Amino acid sequence: MDQQVAVDIGARTIKAVEGSRIPAGLTIRRTAVAHNPVPDFRSSILEEQRHRALSLFLTDLRKTAGVQAEEAVYTAADSDVIIHYFDIAEMPQEKRERDAGGLGRIQNC
Repeated sequence: MDQQVAVDIGARTIKAVEGSRIPAGLTIRRTAVAHNPVPDFRSSILEEQRHRALSLFLTDLRKTAGVQAEEAVYTAADSDVIIHYFDIAEMPQEKRERDAGGLGRIQNC
């Protein structure tokens, strides 16, 4: 299935919807609403610590809600907000161990 996620980052809450495309349109599979841990994220450029807190929260929200889609579209209502998106492919365990140069087992996050 072609699962997609849309996340709206609001001043007070963060909303997420996961859906799957079907011939007739879209089927909503999961939804999540949570209190925004960084409610004043629009007021200025996020400091690294606040940026990290929001990023970790979004990752945890995705896992807690059981979202299975690997890509997401994030929106914010203010025009001066910039959201960086990175799509990092999972690396096979053998390659991670080889590239670690014997440093031990590396886990995907």
